[in-house]
Amino acid sequence: MEDKYLIMDLIFAKKSIMCGERCPECEAICTKVFGHEGKHKPQIHRNKDIQQFTALEVEYNQNLIIQNDEGLREFELGESCEPENCVGSCSRRSRAHYHLVKCKGGQMCAQVLLNKGGKKVANHQSQQYKFTNGIFDEILCENYWDFIGWEHPVDNASRKQISLCNYYCSACGEFDKQYCDMEAWHTNSSRFVDHSFNCKQSHKNEIGVDIQFVIDTTSSMQEYIKMVKRTVKILMTQSQPYFKTNKQGILFSIISYKDHCDKQLLESINFTSHDEAIKFIKTLKAHGGGDQPEAMLDGLDEGVKKSWRDKTKKFMFLITDAPPHGNPKFHNIEELYPNGCPCGLTEDKVLPQIKKKGIELIVYKLNDSLNQTLEIFKKIMPKLQVLQKITNDEFVQKISQLVCRELVIREITIRKN
Repeated sequence: MEDKYLIMDLIFAKKSIMCGERCPECEAICTKVFGHEGKHKPQIHRNKDIQQFTALEVEYNQNLIIQNDEGLREFELGESCEPENCVGSCSRRSRAHYHLVKCKGGQMCAQVLLNKGGKKVANHQSQQYKFTNGIFDEILCENYWDFIGWEHPVDNASRKQISLCNYYCSACGEFDKQYCDMEAWHTNSSRFVDHSFNCKQSHKNEIGVDIQFVIDTTSSMQEYIKMVKRTVKILMTQSQPYFKTNKQGILFSIISYKDHCDKQLLESINFTSHDEAIKFIKTLKAHGGGDQPEAMLDGLDEGVKKSWRDKTKKFMFLITDAPPHGNPKFHNIEELYPNGCPCGLTEDKVLPQIKKKGIELIVYKLNDSLNQTLEIFKKIMPKLQVLQKITNDEFVQKISQLVCRELVIREITIRKN
């Protein structure tokens, strides 16, 4: 690959005396005439093998999954950015992403130099980035290339997306993201009312959020009962700024299900305040379950029958480590009820009711025994979301983003030392 770039540079060198300045991101050579006016520009941007993935020390806890022409690939922080050039990287990172420049301090800090007339395009980051020495300024992509004196590598049409806000409307769901149409960094607020969405008109009559947890409470699930309790507490705390004048802005319902051989198959509480929901959760104990499959369809059926409000955003979280009854339909596990739910419930009876009420069903899949079940469910509910098993803290964080979601830009690169 280096030979290819070298040959191209030599061809241009024969035609004229080149500028010779190198792109700080990829070291591609500016092929304009030496002493040219205006910004630098290479014939083609090279792969970013002089860059490595980094993150703030406080966020140094996860790898990066990147889609390129060869498919998905996982990268560790600190690894080379070689698979992409500047064009591909900036296009893919898209909305509100930024680049790093070493802060020169005082009046030379990028935040001081670039933030004019109340418009924020640069941020002085006082925290340390991993694999770096010194302190860096963060500059929005559109402004970064101007700041370093190079033409933007991305075409004008794609640059419009890059310069826009990365917050999106929680009410539209994960599959139909509607992004804020204002400029990147126009506000530090995560409140829905402080952003501008084209979908606002369609949500104007919505009065809040209904959140229901449908949880398998058989013997293996005690830690997840505690996790749900913690999630309810944090959701209520974080939602208070959004519903200051609406005491019923966010309501909770809890459904506990076990198995058909247990003395009490179902326990539940209808939509209520977080205080009442937590009181109910404290009464739940993980026990029972006669075989590995459980009464999942009974739990979902109980959940959909609760008092979902008409003008709300509706979320149902199914938390389970076992499929419903039915061998070989849902699984290949030896069980007590191979013909399916002994109550006669089927996915064809339950799931259309969830869909009809406009409930967003999200399954927290704790193991692969659910794979076959989820494939069947998706045929009825194509927009079914599946959360793979993560830590309990990560689960709480993921769910707490529902009130106002942000597309978090965690991918940052820095020149290797």
